[in-house]
Amino acid sequence: MKSFKLGIDRFLLAIFLGFLLAALAFIWDSKTIDRTQAPRLLALYFFLGAAWLFTILPQVRACLAWSALKRPLVYSYAVYFISVWVSLFVAFNISAGFMDAYKTSASFLVLCSAVVFFASTESWPQILAKTSVLAAMLSGCLGQYQLFTQIGAAWSSRDALTTLTGLMSNVNLYASFLMLLLPLCLLGVAIQKGCWRWLSLLCVCNTAFLLLVLQSRAAWFGACAGALFVAAMLCWRPDSLGISKKSRNIIVFFLSLIICSVALFVFLGPARNPFVSRFWDIFSSDARYADGGRLAIWQATLRMIADYFPFGVGAGNFTIRLHDYRIGGDLDFHGGHLEWIEPHNDYLSVLSEKGALGGLAFLAIFFFAIRCCLRVLRRGGTSVYTWTALLCFSSVLAYLVNSFFDFPLARVNHQVCLAVLLAALVVADRRSMVLEASSARPWPIFQKNGFLILVCSFLLLLLASGVTYSFAAIRQERHVALARKALEAGEWDALAFHARLAATRWRTLDNYAVPVCFLEGMAYMRQGKNDAAIACFEKARLENPNRFYILNNLGVLYSQRGDYQRAIQFLGYAADLYPQRFEILNNLASCYNQLGAYKKALSLLKKIPPENMTDEVRTNTATALQGLELKSSSPSKKQILNSSE
Repeated sequence: MKSFKLGIDRFLLAIFLGFLLAALAFIWDSKTIDRTQAPRLLALYFFLGAAWLFTILPQVRACLAWSALKRPLVYSYAVYFISVWVSLFVAFNISAGFMDAYKTSASFLVLCSAVVFFASTESWPQILAKTSVLAAMLSGCLGQYQLFTQIGAAWSSRDALTTLTGLMSNVNLYASFLMLLLPLCLLGVAIQKGCWRWLSLLCVCNTAFLLLVLQSRAAWFGACAGALFVAAMLCWRPDSLGISKKSRNIIVFFLSLIICSVALFVFLGPARNPFVSRFWDIFSSDARYADGGRLAIWQATLRMIADYFPFGVGAGNFTIRLHDYRIGGDLDFHGGHLEWIEPHNDYLSVLSEKGALGGLAFLAIFFFAIRCCLRVLRRGGTSVYTWTALLCFSSVLAYLVNSFFDFPLARVNHQVCLAVLLAALVVADRRSMVLEASSARPWPIFQKNGFLILVCSFLLLLLASGVTYSFAAIRQERHVALARKALEAGEWDALAFHARLAATRWRTLDNYAVPVCFLEGMAYMRQGKNDAAIACFEKARLENPNRFYILNNLGVLYSQRGDYQRAIQFLGYAADLYPQRFEILNNLASCYNQLGAYKKALSLLKKIPPENMTDEVRTNTATALQGLELKSSSPSKKQILNSSE
């Protein structure tokens, strides 16, 4: 294939991959709620803008292998990218899906850029291996440093790991990123020589050790699946990889030994062992603790998929609709560690949000990825491309298994890494085709000015809107974080101030799917400005109709206004969605007492267990009993209602 012919193609590709695989993972903002998501998205859009400005220069554009984009995998990703945006037309809350849409757009641009740059640079596998080793080395050093400084030991309990802050604050997602880099470090061992090979081997050992220490089950499963795939391919096509049968047998033996040892330990190890118990707990349906409930949430998601088939609920709207799908009243989504904002299964997430079209396109991406890998292995040829295809798909397979238990699709750097891996498979497949190996002709359509203007206009619009959205998201998260601090401190003026500044049409919900105007309503409610509070809560209800705190506070405020029928409407709906929230039953009973419906009030209060009885519940119970005795339509005691924060 044609090179850049500028003498700097390797340097530019190293910068491109170095930013995507190494630098991007270290961008964060401590003042935002999600310290990495929006800041990384903003940085990625700026970087992609600079990269595409460089590629449209006439002297550069003519040297790039644009025809490499004519591949089914790229087309499948394009269909998935379109399906994400189209799904917003059926979304209840359109703004809730913008993060997903812009994340997917950026990932698609990364895929296209990487395909073109790889196809235009002869030594791209070596550069990919070196930048991956650099990324793994930096991530590994950071992991070891934070483990040592924050916990004091490299081997700690899972509970201790959850206390980590900074870039390792979510150990599952950090471990899954290391999982994606591990096969790429092995690529360095396979195709590099000298110091780079030894450095790659060192990074393999350190990354594997960190994966074990961080105790992320989804990452364990993914890494084991990738290792099994490599072992299977070594048995099938050792000649294509340029290794002897003796070396093949040694590698397969050690891989099999490790995998069998892990399997025996998991299935036959003592139940009290923390590693064994963590493995089996992933399949628990008990939602009373943070690690349980996957089976329950998957069942709820399947019901959602069936109800909204084939169009889905719209990107970003899973959390909004989830509260409609309680399972037998046993799953409470109201807050804290039980607040599920993802189904912990990306396949179900895509089907529920993007519908059948998005689900099929998402699966097609990986179908064509395995097809590319197998075609390279069957053709043989240069062992460098064969090793690259094998280990890149090993990482993709690890991603697929990890996606079954976690949500890497929701993270920027995971999507970027996946896009680079898919691009590597596309180009390795293309390079292994004898007919195209000697073809250096650019894609003719990119030589047409009309098409070029259309593409540039689309890219400019996408990049500009992506930057604008990312800025708005960062600004909102900073003010929401300050508003939450003001709420905890009881500073109502500051709460209203930051809530108003956090409002933006780009994003009406915060990271936990709570409407931003709800925080403003809380400030007005505490200040006694009930009319303003009701207006904010009503607006919040339109943005997320199932939120417990919104429904409860509307019921409280309408009751205080004397509009008991309206209060009962909201409180009754909340009681159906949240049967475990006993304060809602007490508030509803208060309204019935005010209307003289003492029997209804008493029947609600009897549902509250004795251990959950409060002074307010006892007061309302006494009022209901006294009302029944006197057969009076007016309660004799002042009713007490509980507001929610």
